[in-house]
Amino acid sequence: MLINSTTFSLGELQEHYARLKSKTLRIHLRVLIAKFWTLTLFHLHQRMPHKSQEMHAKQLN
Repeated sequence: MLINSTTFSLGELQEHYARLKSKTLRIHLRVLIAKFWTLTLFHLHQRMPHKSQEMHAKQLN
């Protein structure tokens, strides 16, 4: 989508920019949360290998 800057008012551009910014912030938050959960699950997996192996076995069956 091309934005013709001459047809946009300054307010519209600021609004568009704010929307883009909030979108990227939400994406960054999701990435951070995903990384956090991955690390947490990884640590739990390392601390209790037998339990997670049991869980994987149950999921496979």
